[in-house]
Amino acid sequence: MASQLKDQFGASAPRAIAGMIRAVHAEFPHDAFLRDALSGYGALSLTGRGFQIAEALHNHLPAEFPAAVDVLLASASQPHEHRASGGMAAFLYMPHLFFVARHGLDHFEDSMRAQHALTQLFTAEYSIRAFLEKHPEATLARLREWTRDPSAHVRRLVSEGRLDEAGALLGHPYYIDGTVVEGSHRGREIGFPTANMTTENELLPPHGVYATTMTIDGIVHAGLTNIGTRPTFDETTTTIETHVLGYSDDLYGRDVRLGFVLRLRDERRFDDVDALRAQIEADQRRAERLFSRLSV
Repeated sequence: MASQLKDQFGASAPRAIAGMIRAVHAEFPHDAFLRDALSGYGALSLTGRGFQIAEALHNHLPAEFPAAVDVLLASASQPHEHRASGGMAAFLYMPHLFFVARHGLDHFEDSMRAQHALTQLFTAEYSIRAFLEKHPEATLARLREWTRDPSAHVRRLVSEGRLDEAGALLGHPYYIDGTVVEGSHRGREIGFPTANMTTENELLPPHGVYATTMTIDGIVHAGLTNIGTRPTFDETTTTIETHVLGYSDDLYGRDVRLGFVLRLRDERRFDDVDALRAQIEADQRRAERLFSRLSV
């Protein structure tokens, strides 16, 4: 399969990129770019080809990064003759984002501008992580703004940014503030009572199960959180439900802070409640082992 994928990203891809850039930037050294981009091309993996083209872009676009971004974005709308099947056509813009990730880290605003535009053509998941590592606070703030972007592609990038991993970059867990409200009591019915939380923070981690902390009245407690739609029960509304380990007091109406420590697994549908209960028990054991090694 990997061989088939890279074959869909053959020599016609860098040739198309060269033609698109030359259409908007007459000084672009078309032939020199292709020599660099295609050197040893056949032996490279799909991502290896993307990185090599990105370096060729760096070598031959304007030296100033903002000017290089202007050229790249202008060229992205140009017609080309590169053809690929099976969803591979969008990979034409993969080198553009690799270029931003490698050479734009010291140019935050221009890089955000580029990723906002390019993720509407090909996912900027890889490049945005580089900015989460280098500029965690600023990048999270920008992603928070993008939760309200009119483009569904931009909003999708927010979930691809893996906010659950941002804690290691920020020096503390990524957190959201909210209020505990009454839920459907499904957790209590299967032996895992949960605090159901509402929040005005629109920047949520992707659906899944997380080891979390919940701060209640200034005291931090270990927890197990599910963000999702409870597919085992055929529900469709996204909820944030936390089983606070070793805690039994009533939390309704309380303001809390939920911190995301580690993503444990994807949310998924189970055949029956017993299977779901068994998985939650396994999730809780894993969370307890994690928190036994951490100080919350």
